[in-house]
Amino acid sequence: MNSPHSVRSHVRFACPTVIRWSLAVCGSALLVVGVSLPTVAIRDESGQLVATQSYFDDASGDASVVVVLAALVFAANISTRQTWLRIAGAAALGFVALGFASELFSGNAIHTRSMFTYGVAWGWAVLWIGALLAALAGWFVDARADSVAAR
Repeated sequence: MNSPHSVRSHVRFACPTVIRWSLAVCGSALLVVGVSLPTVAIRDESGQLVATQSYFDDASGDASVVVVLAALVFAANISTRQTWLRIAGAAALGFVALGFASELFSGNAIHTRSMFTYGVAWGWAVLWIGALLAALAGWFVDARADSVAAR
């Protein structure tokens, strides 16, 4: 007889394996693609786009860390290591959040320098979606494994 107090302390959602796999693979693919997309847009006084800068152009090594975290998400998904998938997904989400906050609050995101305006570009949206999918994949478990563990 299961009492309400015998439920696991952490939240997990039972789902078919294909959903977890799809979330993790799509999330890691979007992270890998997202680091090469424009994250900073540079416009002139008339509002015309002059140049864009990707996460790789930053030269701080942040893009390499995101690619490694995406590879960890993919590897944890293939090896069915649920804990590692959860950790790698959360780390990817945290790292993208820190990079975005750093871009916003460093003064480089939205301001005017001489005759150029620097702004956040659409590549951040792809990075955010990829990180959210990767983190979400860690919270889904195979429905069959969950029902066996509940017995």
